[in-house]
Amino acid sequence: MQREELTRRPEISELPLRQAFVENLVRVSLDGADAVRWPAAQRDAMSGGVAVLQRLSEESATVEDAAEATLRLYQLAMSVKNERDEGEEEWDSLPDVDQEQMQLDMSELGGEGAAMEMGEPEEGESEYESPQDIDFRGDFKPELVQLLMKLRDDAELGDAGQISPDQLTEEHLSAYRVLFLADSCLSAAQCDAVRQFVEAGGTLLATHQTSLLDEFGRRRENFALADVLGVNYIGPRGSGAPEGVVYVPQDADLASRFGRVICFPGCEAEVALRPGAQVQVLCTRSSLEGRPPLDDFDPRLDYDSGEPAATLNSCGRGRAIYLSSDVGRGYLENPYPPLRRFVDHLMRLTPPPFEVEASQAIEVTAVQRGSHQVLIHLLNNP
Repeated sequence: MQREELTRRPEISELPLRQAFVENLVRVSLDGADAVRWPAAQRDAMSGGVAVLQRLSEESATVEDAAEATLRLYQLAMSVKNERDEGEEEWDSLPDVDQEQMQLDMSELGGEGAAMEMGEPEEGESEYESPQDIDFRGDFKPELVQLLMKLRDDAELGDAGQISPDQLTEEHLSAYRVLFLADSCLSAAQCDAVRQFVEAGGTLLATHQTSLLDEFGRRRENFALADVLGVNYIGPRGSGAPEGVVYVPQDADLASRFGRVICFPGCEAEVALRPGAQVQVLCTRSSLEGRPPLDDFDPRLDYDSGEPAATLNSCGRGRAIYLSSDVGRGYLENPYPPLRRFVDHLMRLTPPPFEVEASQAIEVTAVQRGSHQVLIHLLNNP
């Protein structure tokens, strides 16, 4: 389909140079690097743009790379005047790009970034026009947006921006305000680092069997982070396979947002409140049983079992939120929107450093650059 779309692209040599530059980037994003055509005299700018896109296509590319690459591509586009090429030389394909250009060095942009507009045309330049639209069909969403969306999707699945086990150290965690551990196996040293993170004022959101298994997958008798979570592990619930999970909100704010029950598929653990812990029970487990458990639901009846399912525990200057179900796997296998909103609500109990009020089509990526700079990338993804 990408090759077919390439055949419908405009004749590039008839475009003003800046528009041709962007058109070539579109072709590269359609896996059509061989379709790039450019005057040899201005090869450096085009080679730099192609190098940036090739860097983003690597498996090691991160969301941070995508945000910085957007600024780099803008800078390169603005270095090309939007005037027609009056030279007699033919436009030709590019040679292989210099591998040194693959490094995304943002030092020349400055700390404040730049206003990302094509601006008014200078004397002798044509007014800039956006590239021809690409036919979007199903999951095929090309152009530069396709690359950024792939990185976004990887990030949601934990492939980008993920903290590796080696980074679970007190020094590394101190840069974060919230840590989300989804059914994680942890060593004793990693548990100590997480404990110090929470005691120093951080927020931990842990699910299911987090810290029950060590780094080799060996089961402990209790959560290694039981003192942080404020609950003790009793055992698995049910067969251990994913089943219908029903939470009953006990917190007034949760009840007003999600109603009488919060339902999703997943595996569950049975836990008990730890004696002496300052634990707030946010949700209890429903007494509804069976598959699916809501077949016999009657809103006039009380199905609250009283067993803790979602808790909030104070620990030092921080706090730990625990969910007895494997919500990560549950959402991965069945992306139920209320479950996403539920987890998002719990994360937002710790206020974010900034908020963006915009349409839901706007995706936001923030990258911290140094101790006093934050790069915020907004993507219009309708």
